[in-house]
Amino acid sequence: MKSLIVAVASVSALMAQVSPRELLKQSLANYDRDWHASMNCSYTQRDVEKSSAGTKVSVSQVTVIDSFPYEKVISRNGKPLSADEARKEEEKYQKALKASTSDREKRVAEAERKRDFLKEAPDAFDAKLLGEEPLAGRPNYVIHLTPKPGYEAKSSHAKMFSKLEAKLWIDKEDMRWTKAEAHVIDTIAIGFFLARIGPGANILMEQEPIGDNIWLPKKIDVSGNAKILMMHNKSIDEELTYSNYHNGKPQVQAVTAGVR
Repeated sequence: MKSLIVAVASVSALMAQVSPRELLKQSLANYDRDWHASMNCSYTQRDVEKSSAGTKVSVSQVTVIDSFPYEKVISRNGKPLSADEARKEEEKYQKALKASTSDREKRVAEAERKRDFLKEAPDAFDAKLLGEEPLAGRPNYVIHLTPKPGYEAKSSHAKMFSKLEAKLWIDKEDMRWTKAEAHVIDTIAIGFFLARIGPGANILMEQEPIGDNIWLPKKIDVSGNAKILMMHNKSIDEELTYSNYHNGKPQVQAVTAGVR
């Protein structure tokens, strides 16, 4: 009983000293900073998509062309591409390299605009500090986010915040998201007719430090149900994993993993 009282008192003292809203703001600012830093990185992406038809696995080398990531597939289902497939991927890559860069600044500005909705999160959610928890051997703040009643989104993308609950693990030292979980509590519309993601869908993101005070995604996992083009119901079960981050041209890794 005594140890329980001490633990409760410690959590209460922590909550009195730390503002969960400020934690969210700081972590979002760092997330944006890291996103910009990632524009100088190449990396390997592994995409596992499961459906009633089976499991599809593709591995891509991702590099940046004119400030935007370009995915070049190097294997499917644990096997290198055929000579014809590899040739087509290389042709697409070379075409992208030679494409006009005259609209680069416009494209970057548009990407920035689409990300602006994240800045509304501290106002769109009620944040509650749940305490601390170690992850990957490092202490993390844990905060829970619920939609703030009556909040009116300023951007169209921010409207989805009213349909989500989330939980964040924020590294105490670096103020980065070690892990983020989002749970869909009401239908989210994507585009006018494109898709609707139903309640119960879950999104998981894990990040890790890659050096020079930069954190980038390690895994993104999405599961749930969606209605595509307002007609076709589809189960979503997809996992993206990221590795081999470094500056400059990607180093192609040998493909050894099969379908799992």
